[in-house]
Amino acid sequence: MQPPHQLIYNNPPPPTFTSSTTPPTHISITPGSTSTPPTYSSTVPPTYSSTVPPTYTTTPPTYTTTPPTYATTPPTYTTTPPTYTTSPPGITTYSPTTTEAPTCSGGFTLVGGRCVLLEPFTQTTWEESRYLCQTLGGDLVVLDSMDFYADLLTHIKDAGLDTHSYWVGGSVNDWSWIWVDGSAVRMETPLWAQSGYDSQEPDGYSTNGNCTFLDDDRFFYMNEDDCNSNRQCICQAATSKFDFPEPARLLINSDPAIDIPMMERPENINTGDTETLVAIPTLTCSGSFVPVGGKCILVEPFTSTTWDESRYLCQTFGGDLVVLHSMDFYAALLDYIEERGLDTHDYWVGASDATYEGSWRWVDGTYVKMGTPLWALYYHGSSDYHQEPYMNTSYEDCGLLSLSSFYYLVDWNCLNSYPCICEAPGV
Repeated sequence: MQPPHQLIYNNPPPPTFTSSTTPPTHISITPGSTSTPPTYSSTVPPTYSSTVPPTYTTTPPTYTTTPPTYATTPPTYTTTPPTYTTSPPGITTYSPTTTEAPTCSGGFTLVGGRCVLLEPFTQTTWEESRYLCQTLGGDLVVLDSMDFYADLLTHIKDAGLDTHSYWVGGSVNDWSWIWVDGSAVRMETPLWAQSGYDSQEPDGYSTNGNCTFLDDDRFFYMNEDDCNSNRQCICQAATSKFDFPEPARLLINSDPAIDIPMMERPENINTGDTETLVAIPTLTCSGSFVPVGGKCILVEPFTSTTWDESRYLCQTFGGDLVVLHSMDFYAALLDYIEERGLDTHDYWVGASDATYEGSWRWVDGTYVKMGTPLWALYYHGSSDYHQEPYMNTSYEDCGLLSLSSFYYLVDWNCLNSYPCICEAPGV
């Protein structure tokens, strides 16, 4: 028996086509029928009246104009004007910028972004030295940036010229120390030398000591001397239209009620150009930290602990012991300590050689720069000076800003208890 509804074909022949173009007729097939499959009424496939695809009578539009050209190219500047930046009260920044490193000529060498010339062969008075520098197209060097000062000392040492003292461009004018560009000379640390056991230059002991020099007997810290003495000198030449370019300087006071004067640009360097005041992001610090010199700082003068305990204390505050990579920051930190009346203590900072004796590192793993302008002098009497770390012993493995050494760095016993200075990242 066959299943229902199953169509049965008895080997039908292939379909045939007729010449008619009438559409094929569908044939109904009844289930179980023996009918043949449907046949088509056309034997020839349909043809099309056109054998060629259609063509378009228009082509895409074309443009008859080209982009405009300019007869002149925009001017290029190797140095951008300095920008004076004022942010909320208590923060004042001077930040000149350059797009290219300045070039030096006439025997001058690029050091710390400035063109300098050391004259180690000719000894002259301070005035004669200044005249010599001016004939070379510059003036006696100005040490208004502590980072530049550090770079200059590195250059002196690397060039093998560290066997002389050198006149620099500071002198007394109307009872005030000023540079040859008219700006004020920074007093105290980290520029001036210690003097004896308990004082710091300028101590006024030098007869007619109205001119400044880098003293090779005191590891090239600055000293005063009679302007008529004969010494070698260091010249500085202009590197651009701004005679004495300098890195960003930052004075920060976390309390707007305390007035800190803005650091002024020397008058004889003013080119008369319009200077731009722009806003910069304000450093925001958390907790008890305050912005100082571009970092968030906490000076803790009330708790005395060992170096390790001080570090743990800083870490519980979200930071670590302070790191003094930048000498400009170091100077700003000392200014803050003095302005806040916190200059009656010694302070632990984040330097130690406890891991490898004689290999000083900061808590961030970087090496501590040795020598001037960071480390203190050690006085033996009869004008005999040495520099810390001196006679470094196995128990003097931690860095201390020493009050008795005018806040220069000394190596000290890590188990002694002192206040500390912490730093933390901004928020």
